[in-house]
Amino acid sequence: MYDHWTEAVRRILTSAANLAAFREQATIEPVGLLWALVHDESRGSEILEQAVITVDAFHVYFPDYPRELPEDAPKPIAAPRLMLSTASESVFDAAGRAAGEAGRHIELGSEYLLYGLLTTPSEAKQFLNERGLSASQLEAELSLHSGFETEPISVEEKLSFDGPTPGDQTDAWRMIDAAANRCSEGIRVVEDIVRFRENDPTGTRLLKEWRHEFATLVKLLPAKERLASRDTTGDVGTTISTKAEQQRASFADLLTANFKRAAEALRTIEETGKLLGPAHREIPKLAEALRYQVYTLEKTIVRTQSIPDQLANAKLYLLVTEALCNTSFKQVIEDSLANGVDIIQLREKTLDSKEFLERARWVRKQCDDAGALLMINDRPDLAVLSNADGVHLGQDDLSIAEARRILGPDKLVGRSTHNIEQARTAVLEGADYLGVGPVFPSGTKEFEDHVGLDYVQQATDEISIPWFAIGGIQETNIKEVLDAGAKGVAVCGTICGSLEPGFATSRMKQVLTT
Repeated sequence: MYDHWTEAVRRILTSAANLAAFREQATIEPVGLLWALVHDESRGSEILEQAVITVDAFHVYFPDYPRELPEDAPKPIAAPRLMLSTASESVFDAAGRAAGEAGRHIELGSEYLLYGLLTTPSEAKQFLNERGLSASQLEAELSLHSGFETEPISVEEKLSFDGPTPGDQTDAWRMIDAAANRCSEGIRVVEDIVRFRENDPTGTRLLKEWRHEFATLVKLLPAKERLASRDTTGDVGTTISTKAEQQRASFADLLTANFKRAAEALRTIEETGKLLGPAHREIPKLAEALRYQVYTLEKTIVRTQSIPDQLANAKLYLLVTEALCNTSFKQVIEDSLANGVDIIQLREKTLDSKEFLERARWVRKQCDDAGALLMINDRPDLAVLSNADGVHLGQDDLSIAEARRILGPDKLVGRSTHNIEQARTAVLEGADYLGVGPVFPSGTKEFEDHVGLDYVQQATDEISIPWFAIGGIQETNIKEVLDAGAKGVAVCGTICGSLEPGFATSRMKQVLTT
């Protein structure tokens, strides 16, 4: 998304974020951007006024939007740019393209934001079109105010390129050879850290699989050309180093430095490979694909090393649904927290959003007092508004990336998984923890089949991020789950359905900690 905005656009975005918080919306929609634009004083609002699209006209069309926000209106938790919906992202993308095409390379102004609203399908676009304003009309206006000449500067001397010379080919192969070696060395350092220091089976497997893919690229680099072009003794870079290259403060620094080394080397192969002609067209394509895979590996492995201690050490995870409680909902929360529950997930499928939010805020206070985590099932918007620690997603819910766009980067995202392939995918997508199950038939949730202890054993062998076995786990069978390798369990009916939820919690926690 275009990053250089005028103060007017920053002001409009902040106002739209405040509006979203006031309306208890987790994301900024295009109508919210238009609301902020018509209430602002900027070039974009001037154009609207010239088209007789006024504040009054907006509120006639959108009567449920406030004319102004009260002074004590709630403020958004996330940064405004993190709150943009997919449609609003498209508005900014279109605005940025228009600004670039007009030659306005420094700042994106409010008039371009208006253009983005006119080119992105939404209620805002429909309103503007019905009031007689279209993108084609605005284009003429923008071209008059771009501020820069867009005619290319003519030069007297014409440059011509006849293609790479034999010397160029030699230099290209020399660069590719050095980059391939550098990439292989960087990933090997990463793999050794992940394997021997972190004992991370997930990362080790992913890196080994990546090296097999990299071997495919190496096979496309003919040994004859590589070795003939290699000139280590004549490489001026072998005698140049910086103090930073000789110092590493931690294994985390080693990981980061060598991931960057591998990615940069692949970029060299990708770009230089384009000089080798049609016979080698697969080299840059495969190098590009491998480079993007390195980015994903870096995210997955580095996040695994930085899991919060509060999550990594959690053992007892309680899912709470009021309808399944044999005592009061509040008693279950209070008694379970007093007796050692580490994480509470609020799972209420039938409550309306307002009541759910009120309940989540009350549970947030109880979790804070007990030093426990609060997760919200399925609703990242309510997780943000209640300041929960994160959201838990099922297989049919939002993607992890979509949830993070609402939550921001610092909240937790969990994912339910029912087989090892789903678990592998969730790890790559950036889940912070997993639910593994259902292990046994559950009395609180229907499944066509339960996965049994085999999947628990697979997760034990492969999955490095925290995970919790779930599904029909009780005091009578928890020992089997722990023997299969689980370090934490998630339960519902065992505690919620008990007449003494505190006692049931303490019994489960005792088994988990002895």
